[in-house]
Amino acid sequence: MSHGNRDGLPPNLRREWLSASADCHGDDSNIFTLMNYNILADCHIKDGWYPYCPQGFLKMSDRHRALMLEIKHHDPHIVCLQEVGPDYFAHQLNPEMHSLGYHGTYMKKVRGVMEGEATFYKKNRFEMLEEKGVVFNELAAKACEKAKLSDEAQESVLSYVNQDHLVLLTKLQDIKTKKRVSIGNTHLLFGDYKNIDVITLQAGLAINALGEFAGGPEHAHILCGDFNQEPNMTGYQLMHDGKLDANGEQFIRQYPIKIGSESKSLLDILPLCFKHNLPGLKSAYKTVAGHEVPFTNYDDYDGSEWPPKIPNMDLYCEVTLDYQWFNSSALSCLGILQMINKELIKPLHACPNELFPSDHFPILARYDFNNNER
Repeated sequence: MSHGNRDGLPPNLRREWLSASADCHGDDSNIFTLMNYNILADCHIKDGWYPYCPQGFLKMSDRHRALMLEIKHHDPHIVCLQEVGPDYFAHQLNPEMHSLGYHGTYMKKVRGVMEGEATFYKKNRFEMLEEKGVVFNELAAKACEKAKLSDEAQESVLSYVNQDHLVLLTKLQDIKTKKRVSIGNTHLLFGDYKNIDVITLQAGLAINALGEFAGGPEHAHILCGDFNQEPNMTGYQLMHDGKLDANGEQFIRQYPIKIGSESKSLLDILPLCFKHNLPGLKSAYKTVAGHEVPFTNYDDYDGSEWPPKIPNMDLYCEVTLDYQWFNSSALSCLGILQMINKELIKPLHACPNELFPSDHFPILARYDFNNNER
């Protein structure tokens, strides 16, 4: 882990670790670090977007060097990336990660979307026992069959939830201790929050798929990614509480689906998808800091606040969307990498730019296997 004079580092690396407690060190042989990062795919950059980004720093190939500097600096054992273009993965990212001692696996989104999820792990620490990419459309179809919906109802539901998103699942085993951890790497729907019910459904599908893949609630697992849900939203509540409260249910019921002459919400059609039975699931950042980070995304993608009317002003699009959810029954979170001071970003207006390679920021956490985990 890199230490030293923080002031001598470029702004994107000036971040400090926060430990869970002063005496919470764990066994170094068990401790591992996980980085999660939405790196902003080229296919999502429309003409005229990010107008504040200097020329020569907007394409992924141009941002690659800054991204790799962050990965090398933090040196995590596991890296989960979202919005990874297939050509970028094959020709630039994967070869360089391989040279750093990582093995990577990748799955592209469906419906022709030219990006997906990539998960890397250090080959001298872990070996992969199993990997599986699951598209949410497929999980939704299985949920419809389990709910024994009519053909008409199933067709209406699957048409309504049809998206390109997925969860990439990997089961890793520590080479020395033989302890296992299952990792879910996902990126949920955004769409300007117009389909909160679908986003919440995807959150439920993702965590339940990971729980099943891991072998049940007693086994070590971590679901990380860009959830496109702020802490006050229903998708976050489902992850945090295992279900929706009355207000959350009422909110989801504002989105009816027409099935024949009836209208029902996704919650009433597929209730089992809006809960999970993983009582140990906790947010890494909230567990250590007592709250989520103030933001994980800091951009002005359409240039609506550019040029700024007031120098160094706060941005509208300053939100927390990225999380690491871990099974506290099998893992302990020993620390988290605190978010960067936004005063270091303001002179550049927003991200990405010549120093920050994405509109999101990486989130990192350190974990230790509990004694009861095998």
